Amino acid sequence: MNTETKTGDSQSTATYSYLKTQQSGKQSTESSVTTTQSFAYDLQGLLASVETTKSDGSNPTKTVYRYDSTGIRVGSDLYESTSLQPTAYSLQSRTEFLTDRENHTGYSQVLQETTYEGGVATKKVIYTIGHDQISQTVLLPLPNGQRCEAFLSVKTGVSVV
Repeated sequence: MNTETKTGDSQSTATYSYLKTQQSGKQSTESSVTTTQSFAYDLQGLLASVETTKSDGSNPTKTVYRYDSTGIRVGSDLYESTSLQPTAYSLQSRTEFLTDRENHTGYSQVLQETTYEGGVATKKVIYTIGHDQISQTVLLPLPNGQRCEAFLSVKTGVSVV
């Protein structure tokens, strides 16, 4: 078990637990709120889920990760418990990743990340990776039916449309 203590404006501590080489838990305290996370892995050693509880009275959450047949993460589902006791969870949001496994870097790269709440896309992030350009475009729907688009590029900086 390892312990890490950070100091600064507020004192925080974190304690990590491991099962062989895989992290099985984390407990952190900051501003008198204790957060406990439990990690579960599938048979291939990929992170399958993370359960999170807090001492501030908020309902526990559980994130379940999805992978394709090659072990590339293609999505995650965020569930929130319907009570303080994590016996029943309801789906809060789903995130899907569109990846390019055969790009010039040799590593799988995320091209698009889409978050859905209630079956409706609430956020879309598009990544552009090239030989001399790295950019990120964020699309957010606004309550009036319009959408907000923010663009960040290593070359040009930030612009909001």
